[in-house]
Amino acid sequence: MKCSLFIALSVWTTLSACERQGGTERKVLASEEAERRGADYDFVGVNAKDFVCDSVAPRKDVEAALGTTVEPADPHFTPPAGVPAPCNYLGPAPELLGWSFDLDCRKSAPEAGAQLMVTYASQPESTPVRVGKSGIDHRDSVLLFIDDDAPCYGRVLGPGADRRLALARLVSDGLQVHNAPREVLRATATQAEK
Repeated sequence: MKCSLFIALSVWTTLSACERQGGTERKVLASEEAERRGADYDFVGVNAKDFVCDSVAPRKDVEAALGTTVEPADPHFTPPAGVPAPCNYLGPAPELLGWSFDLDCRKSAPEAGAQLMVTYASQPESTPVRVGKSGIDHRDSVLLFIDDDAPCYGRVLGPGADRRLALARLVSDGLQVHNAPREVLRATATQAEK
């Protein structure tokens, strides 16, 4: 009895210590463990706190989609747990037009995104758009889409329906299971390719 309690406590202490380590160290430790066991594992997803906008939509591509130069801008709020900060961009002076996109890839995201789309679709000034699995442009200010590759929904804000659509398509094309801001999962190489 004492032996099994000691083993359980040791495992819990080791797991707790690993959780406190940085994401890169955690990946290295898990990769080393997978190699030790002879398994071929890969990681799927990116921790929301570690998500980088350029991993989905590089700035030069954002500029091409929007048809103007942009500068990244700091987000003005802290997102809920499990959701990355929005990716904000400001156009050149004198207009200083702004665009942003944000992603929600939590487990409940596909259902939440679908419910938002149903709500928006029932309101005037909503137009269906072709982005990912499904998209809707609402009140000429926000475009919401459900991605076709990753279990996420995205939102694009900013002026100009054509610019919002181009940015949404860029984000949807760049968003894949391996770079989605979500709980990082360990999968075999064949699972990670899906």
